[in-house]
Formats: sequence, structure tokens, C-alpha cells
Amino acid sequence: MELGKLISEEGGFLFVTQDSLLQTEVTKGTERGEIIQEILQDKGTVCPGIVLDLAIEKLLKNLQGLKGVVFQGIPRDKEQAWHLQNLIGIVTLVIYVELPENKLESLLAMEDDEPTTIKANIEHFQKLIAHLSKHKQIMKVNGEEITSSLVHDCIRRINDSYIL
Repeated sequence: MELGKLISEEGGFLFVTQDSLLQTEVTKGTERGEIIQEILQDKGTVCPGIVLDLAIEKLLKNLQGLKGVVFQGIPRDKEQAWHLQNLIGIVTLVIYVELPENKLESLLAMEDDEPTTIKANIEHFQKLIAHLSKHKQIMKVNGEEITSSLVHDCIRRINDSYIL
């Protein structure tokens, strides 16, 4: 998450994460927020459609002067990626932060997932990246070396890949 946040701050982009969208909705106390809270308390998965709705609502609310958007952890699967692209336009660059598998497993374990769930999530994510790399410009970066020069390089690549 650190890289996405740094890129958004440095580049003046809106930073959108699934966790922040869900937490904001829960905090509002809406009926949808109450449903989300129940799902999360039961360790369930919030419907990707709800996440997309929240993302679009956030974009529309911040449309004035919007330079760009950095999505962190969205989309979660291929279907969500296609729906998001249909709603907001062509994604120009996917930045893939690589971590050694043992480091990634330990980070995911902090979320209290079972080892089999962690392994399945990693495999699913790797398949998603492999699929996206066929259709999108992918920039792979080392997640253990987040530096200001890496942030500047990411912003340069974003600007180079931007399509009007």
C-alpha cells in the first residue's frame, strides 16, 4: 500500500483502496454499510459489484480537478477489472509490486487467514496478473525497495502511458 499512497501523493492522484471504501461506508452507518460490516465480521467477501459502486461514487464525488486515480487492491479479479474499465475508461498502466513469497505469506497471515486460503489467494492473484499482462502495460517493481526514485519512475511511466 505504501507505494500506491506515495505515487498518489507525489503525482496528485486520487488514492482508492478497497479497505478505505468499505471502512468509509461502514463508518457512515448506512444500510449498505451495516451489510458490509456484517459480511466482514463473518470473514466473508464483499460482492465485487458493491466495491465497484463505492469506487465509482468516490470518483464522481472527487471528479472536479481529478488528474488521475491510483487503485490499490482493486480490481480483485478479471471480471471486476473489465467492469471497472467499462465504467471509467481504459487502464493505461498496472504496477505490480513483487515480494518474495515468504514475505507475502507473512503479510497475509497478519490478516488471520488460514494457510490454505493464503496460498489460494496468492495463486489467484498470480493468475490475474498473468492474464492482465497479456492486455495491459505492466510495470513490475520490487516491493522491498520503495524509494523516492522508484516513485518518480512510476510517475514517469504513468505519464508516458497516459492516453487522451
